Amino acid sequence: MASTKANSLADHRRVGTPSAGGEGDGHVASPPPPPPSQTTLADNILFYQPASAANSTSKVNLAPSDDAPALVVLCTWLGGDTHRRIARYVAGYQQLWPRVAVLVVRTVLADMSVRPFAALRARLAPARDAISRVLSDAAGSGKGLLLHAFSNGGASVAVQLARSLGQSPPSILDGHLRLVVLDCCPGDGSFQQTYHAALKSLPPRMPLRAVGMAAVFGMVAVVTGLQAAGVMGFVQQIRRHLNDASVVPAGADRLYLFSRADSLVGAADVLQHAREATRGLAGKAEVGGVIFEKAEHCALPREDANRYWNAIKDAWGGKVSSMPLGAPERASKL
Repeated sequence: MASTKANSLADHRRVGTPSAGGEGDGHVASPPPPPPSQTTLADNILFYQPASAANSTSKVNLAPSDDAPALVVLCTWLGGDTHRRIARYVAGYQQLWPRVAVLVVRTVLADMSVRPFAALRARLAPARDAISRVLSDAAGSGKGLLLHAFSNGGASVAVQLARSLGQSPPSILDGHLRLVVLDCCPGDGSFQQTYHAALKSLPPRMPLRAVGMAAVFGMVAVVTGLQAAGVMGFVQQIRRHLNDASVVPAGADRLYLFSRADSLVGAADVLQHAREATRGLAGKAEVGGVIFEKAEHCALPREDANRYWNAIKDAWGGKVSSMPLGAPERASKL
């Protein structure tokens, strides 16, 4: 996995027929496939047992791979990660690798605002236990762990999960974490990004939404002010920890998936983080990415599902897509 890195990241293209877009970020047409065997380990922590390839109803043209992870961990985004959308990502992974287990950790507003990091790590205890159990069962098999974080919220949860797994060195991630997928993240933590991301967690109907918008505005304003004053460094800490070998093992490859049309997380912010990772991981791991043109935030498969999933499959196999490290042609709206 560790290999000599190129100093520049090329745009990844794969031949394939894009599947129909579904609701939100779905990669298959509605209705989505029913979720495989699902166990609720705790509030917002779900474990999906492997599904049979014969039961897959996905319309994405992908050939299953024998080199499967022992476990895929999805740290989802704030607000928009409905069970319907999560099921589509689980289905996508279990079409790539029919025997893979998937652990889902959903991000809630408290994780990004009022919950202290120590409390967040305590919330993640069932996820830590599941990861330890699966990796222990897979010991000696050569299989590893794939960590997929969505947006700043998912990246924050992923960082705290990694930190908690490393509380008693050596971290169980050492030698097991092979690939980190950063999906529409990390951003810069501006007021606009945080506020609009938080709005996705509110109920759609008035008057509850109006009350919630006012409350969220005040809370995000306080959090943003504390960050600006140096009291809190939420997103900047995330960006730093993702490239910190004491948190995320340096031997894990990185794959950035993002869009020039993302109005919540700017492509320039993601590219800057990729540049930093490229410098820090030179000779230790591969860093690459795929830039989409039209997809909305955390909805990349809607633009080209085959390209999205093939990039993940290839990166797991050691062929991390490369991309130019220059500034994006179009800046995000924020």
